[in-house]
Amino acid sequence: EVGLGDTIGVATPWDVRRVIERVRVEAPDVYLRLHFHDTRGAGLANVAAAVEAGVDVIDASCGGIGG
Repeated sequence: EVGLGDTIGVATPWDVRRVIERVRVEAPDVYLRLHFHDTRGAGLANVAAAVEAGVDVIDASCGGIGG
């Protein structure tokens, strides 16, 4: 499993797609997990882009509990 995180919340959906595409080229069979923060308001758009690009798991929390 490979876990990647945008822990400061600056990624865009285009960044997310580009990273997933690169990981899939370099390690096509790896189980991929992503983690986003919503610092600049793009968190949900990044999750949507990741799901569309075929990520396996999205880390999530509710009210700051979880990860």
